[in-house]
Amino acid sequence: MNLTTPRLLIRNLEQSDNLAWLEIFSSKNVAKFLTKVDNIDEINKLIDKKIEKYKKNPGGNYSVILKENNKVIGNIDLKINGNVGEIGYVFNDKYWCKGYCTESCRAIIDYCFSELKLCKICADCVKTNFASIHILKDKLGFKLIREEHKYNTTFAFFELTK
Repeated sequence: MNLTTPRLLIRNLEQSDNLAWLEIFSSKNVAKFLTKVDNIDEINKLIDKKIEKYKKNPGGNYSVILKENNKVIGNIDLKINGNVGEIGYVFNDKYWCKGYCTESCRAIIDYCFSELKLCKICADCVKTNFASIHILKDKLGFKLIREEHKYNTTFAFFELTK
C-alpha cells in the first residue's frame, strides 16, 4: 500500500527503515509512552516480526516518510479484525507538533473507510499522553469510550465510526 499526502509518503514497513526506527525508539521522549529500544539487533528483530505478522494477518505496518528529504519520521500500525480497524502510531520526537501524525493518520483513516470499507476504527494511548489524546479527539474526531488500568498504567480508549 502506498498513500501520499501533501507532505508525506506512507508505504509498507521495510527492513531498511531500521536506522530510523532506532532513532525513534531510543528517544527518551518516546520511551515515556513506549518501551525504549536502543539496540539495532533488537530493532531488526522487531521489524522482522512486524513484517512477518502482516504477511499472515489483515492490516499492515506503515512507514511515514517526509517527502522533502525522504526521511522516515514515523510509523503507523493498522490491525484489522472483521470490519473494525485499530491504529497505533509512533513518531520521531524531532517531528512532533508539526502536524505529521495528524496528516498521516487522516490518510490511513480515509483509506480504511473508503477502500477497506471498515465501519469503525479504534485507538488507545497512555492517559498522560496529552498530545496523542489531542490528536485523536480534537484533530481526528475520535470519541473517548473508556479508560482502563493495566500494566500499571491507565490507558484511554477511543473509537471513530464512519
